Amino acid sequence: MNRPHALVPVALIASALAFGASAPPFLAEPPTAPDPDTTLRHWAHAWAGEQGPLFDEALALAGMEHRDFRFDPLVLAVWGGDRYRLPLFDLLHREPWHASNYGREQAANARRSAPSVHDLMFLAEDSVGVRCRDNFYAGFLGECAKAVEADGPLALARAIAALGPASGSAAGALPSADAIASDPAYAAVPPEIASSAALILRAIADAERFRRMALLEPLGRAGIDPAWAERRAYDECFWREADDDDANLGGDAKFGEARRMLATERMLDAIDFPLLARGANLVALAVDEAVRRMAASDRAAVYDFAVATPLGRVRLCGAGAHEHGGDGAHLLLAIDGAGDDRWFGGAASSDFDRHAIGVAIDLAGDDRYETTSFESWRVRNEEGPRGKEEGFRQEQPDEHRPAFGAGRMGYGILVDAGGDDTYLAPIAALGCGLLGHGALLDLGGDDRYRSDTGAQGSGTFGTGTLADLGGDDEYRAYHKGMGYGGTKGAGVLVDLGGDDAYLAETDRVKYSWFDDFGTQLNMTQGFGYGRRADMDDGHSWAGGVGMLVDGGRGDDHYRCGIYGIGCAYWYALGLMHDDGGDDRYESDSYSIASPPHFAVGIVIDEAGDDIWRSRGSRGCGFGRDFALGWFEECGGDDIYLCNDSAFGVGNNNGLGVCWDKAGDDLWCVKSNSFGQPYVESEGTRRDFPINCGLFIDAAGNDRYLQLPPDADTWRLDPGIVVGTPFPFIGNGLRHSWRRHIAQPGSTGGALDAE
Repeated sequence: MNRPHALVPVALIASALAFGASAPPFLAEPPTAPDPDTTLRHWAHAWAGEQGPLFDEALALAGMEHRDFRFDPLVLAVWGGDRYRLPLFDLLHREPWHASNYGREQAANARRSAPSVHDLMFLAEDSVGVRCRDNFYAGFLGECAKAVEADGPLALARAIAALGPASGSAAGALPSADAIASDPAYAAVPPEIASSAALILRAIADAERFRRMALLEPLGRAGIDPAWAERRAYDECFWREADDDDANLGGDAKFGEARRMLATERMLDAIDFPLLARGANLVALAVDEAVRRMAASDRAAVYDFAVATPLGRVRLCGAGAHEHGGDGAHLLLAIDGAGDDRWFGGAASSDFDRHAIGVAIDLAGDDRYETTSFESWRVRNEEGPRGKEEGFRQEQPDEHRPAFGAGRMGYGILVDAGGDDTYLAPIAALGCGLLGHGALLDLGGDDRYRSDTGAQGSGTFGTGTLADLGGDDEYRAYHKGMGYGGTKGAGVLVDLGGDDAYLAETDRVKYSWFDDFGTQLNMTQGFGYGRRADMDDGHSWAGGVGMLVDGGRGDDHYRCGIYGIGCAYWYALGLMHDDGGDDRYESDSYSIASPPHFAVGIVIDEAGDDIWRSRGSRGCGFGRDFALGWFEECGGDDIYLCNDSAFGVGNNNGLGVCWDKAGDDLWCVKSNSFGQPYVESEGTRRDFPINCGLFIDAAGNDRYLQLPPDADTWRLDPGIVVGTPFPFIGNGLRHSWRRHIAQPGSTGGALDAE
């Protein structure tokens, strides 16, 4: 409550004035009212700066004002809304002008949060509306640290004993801390390693209680078998026949799928997602603090201490080359001090009951993380069928186990503090959350990541994060990865430095959809996805948030087939942000900020001489069916090579924006682009709602060429592109599409400012 000003005696005021003191503020001359003409800023100034008026001009060409460029909520309501919609999606879907600021803000937050497992995990949780922080003021971590300090040399032993009976103890008997500490291997563990492990184990004990309160107890009350829920969550990594939009299941299969869907909704409605997140955050806070404490530990120290607990094995080892996870035993906590190590598992959930938490920290060395199923997967996918053959695209869930930063009905955290590392894990790995939370943090080195699906920053019904803080890195995956967010989930991939490659597999078509195995269905590199069922059982689910953020201004390479690079599908959000460098982008249809069907896709590249290639239709700012595609290129001499429906196009009541701020650019496309609206309705209610595209090239000496019909945009040499200049767009030209389309809701504008 604001207190009223105390009354000041007149004598004191007079005395102050007599001695030359300044008059009190409340007696001072009131300030002159500001001149509105000099203080009011343009409506787009906050995100467009001096280029804001160009949007007025482009909108005027389309016969619109900025308030018109949005989806009307009442019109959207005619088509219905979807279950589990995110407030963040609604904000950007209904107010497209927030896309630029949001994209930058989220990218900046992701880069700032990347060095902390907890902070990046919280950012992912926050993006899906789960806000739970134990470190906002103080609290949990401080209390744990005090307890560990008070316990002194027995801190680790007491933290282990608190987890329950150890292997080999009498049934029901609790091992004493003194008994654990009497092991000679225990005494050899350096104090900073022991205290760090104790801190993490204390967090795990609390997190396990929260996990049971959030998951197992509510599922029990709802009459849902946790084993079924675990399998159901794992299914989200895989692509099934029933997932196809046009699937027509025969016989009893359609009824089985309907029952499965209804049971999933009961499951999601029963689970307490904030409490589930809180357990993950407690462990993440402890891991961050432990990594900080162990940064200066003696890498040459030799020790190897291991003990079994009801929640899994605890192993702490020092210098030397070690192997972890090869025997299949669940690793609750593993800390490896130094050496070139082999990891076959760990840092993941193994089962929903007692082995749902796994933490691994490797402090140094060129390490190899390879699941036991990887080699058979590699042979099958590299040396087996080339695609289209029966069964090629489906992996069998029983062949694979979550690993290396994967939380399936639990929590998995992996931190690698240095070295050139290799990560080989096909399914549910490398930052994956499925009814749980998974995180991978790599602090540096030239690393290689390879997966199939549900990996490298992938979250459905939970969150998955992957952060790599430096080095020239390579990411390879087929499907649902590199920043993928499914229903009630978020996936975030952040790389802070180096010349990186994000390569979604396109040559071997393993996952396909509407084109019968013609093109890979990737869903990668900042992609959000939801379950569309308006053509089936009517139980659609809104998608989540997928983010890929690259930093360090390296020269990066991005490649994907259908669905990728800042894109989304069905009430979902996808974001890709690159902060600079001479980058190469290659994509197929519905990629590079070109989402279909009630979605938002954002791509922002801050600087560099970039090459943008789209082999199929729809790229660089295309929106279809109440979707927004926002494409923003901020500088450099860029080259664009696309087929059609590119560069700011609205299709079937969509919104598309393509904005290049500076540079001498080359724009090459075959047809139907540069703000041109694209319609498929003829005399239906689709004729009336907004369908609009905006194209703006704000500066530079630019060229616009129409490619021949047989041109292959993925293989054209950018230095010798041959084409015919477009008559309606060129350096300094403007074009309005308002009168070219019969449907009253369709329009568009294109301008080149110089």
